[in-house]
Amino acid sequence: MVDEILDYIEANSARFFQDLKDLIRFETVTSSKEKIEEFKSASEFLVKRLQNIGFENVKLLHAKIGNPIVYADKIINDKYETLLFYAHYDVQPAEPLNLWGSDPFDLQSKNGYMYGRGIADDKGMLMAILHTFEYVFKHNIPMKYNIKILFEPSEESCSHELEYVFSDEETYQEYVDLFKCDTLVSCDSAMSFTDKPSITTGIRGCLSFEVTISGPNKDIHSGLFGGFVGNPIHELSRLLALVHDENNHIAINHFYDGVETKDEDMRSCEQNDIDEESIKKELDVKDFVIEKGFSPQQASTLRPTFEVNGIFGGHTAEGGKTIIPSKVTAKISTRLVDKQDPLKIKEYVKRFFSDNIRPAFKCDVRFESDGCAATVTNVNFDVYNQLIKHMEDAYGKKVVTVRMGGSLPIMNVLAKALSCEIVFFGTARPDSCCHGPNENLTIEDYNKAIVILTKLVTE
Repeated sequence: MVDEILDYIEANSARFFQDLKDLIRFETVTSSKEKIEEFKSASEFLVKRLQNIGFENVKLLHAKIGNPIVYADKIINDKYETLLFYAHYDVQPAEPLNLWGSDPFDLQSKNGYMYGRGIADDKGMLMAILHTFEYVFKHNIPMKYNIKILFEPSEESCSHELEYVFSDEETYQEYVDLFKCDTLVSCDSAMSFTDKPSITTGIRGCLSFEVTISGPNKDIHSGLFGGFVGNPIHELSRLLALVHDENNHIAINHFYDGVETKDEDMRSCEQNDIDEESIKKELDVKDFVIEKGFSPQQASTLRPTFEVNGIFGGHTAEGGKTIIPSKVTAKISTRLVDKQDPLKIKEYVKRFFSDNIRPAFKCDVRFESDGCAATVTNVNFDVYNQLIKHMEDAYGKKVVTVRMGGSLPIMNVLAKALSCEIVFFGTARPDSCCHGPNENLTIEDYNKAIVILTKLVTE
């Protein structure tokens, strides 16, 4: 079958590239309110492609907020298990444009690479799903699963539409019934190495919030009031310094409740640990700051974090201004691991700041959302094992299993609501420049994705 698939890809390579080019040209940047028409056009484009391929029940789902969710299915036998293929058609902003070698929304091919915003994250994998089923349906190849499709429009901006429909009592059951499946195949992943295939077996959760410390009700003269009126920036700095102890352990009471870093996961990280010296050179840092007792790979995948993403307040324009500022705000994110409940973490964080702030100040902690929990793959079921096998056949190398330090917020919501297994799949690599200038994907890796997915649903 592999030769036949590759022959089909080769015979249709120009058209496949044009399909990708057509999808890339839609500037579906969720962070821009000016791109609503781009999402409308892109979703209609995907509907037509799904219909032409041969999917059934193709439709756009409009939540009360946001852009259209794209759905389709192919139910061939009620007795078969169902796979739900997930991808997203929104992208990160392309700026800074001057660092691109070509127009980010005009897909280009050079030396075996394709360059364009979204080609690796995640429009490339989305189109690989479509080309997979185009081949399968056109050749009437028997499938061993029922298939459902979910293409979402705002993964890069907290999955607003899916978060809404799965949190609203009026829509919850409707969407659970529609997306019901045995396994969610998340094609929004990537490989962790440039020289060997890998598959993600777990992702960390995330919780983001802002902490605002207020002092006087207005900015005041630092000469007249300095020395007895408290400075909110000083207080915020003091509080943030309390978060980590001398071992870089997070010193928030109960923060680690339920956290159990398993020996087998630790050993797996040791086998796949990062090249420390190369990263230090690339980032121009002399040393790392790591929780005591853990390697960089372990700390960035198996352990929770507390990171200050930015601080603003007081005078930041050019020149001096001798004031005590009225308030200061820090933007903070935490990465969460297995068995950490984001709702409980919210309470622990609020309590930490309220218990430690001094009477001269007021503190306001505001959360962007309820956050998301970590998601871990079950490695003892057929779809996962078959995916590993087909990846090893395609690449001719043993697949390395890795945890990912990042988060895909909607994955835990979907897996929990649908009571399904989940696997992560993608063929982008660490040097694919996801979210950055010159985002790229090799044509070879794109073609392998089609081969792997075809074998997954038919063999």
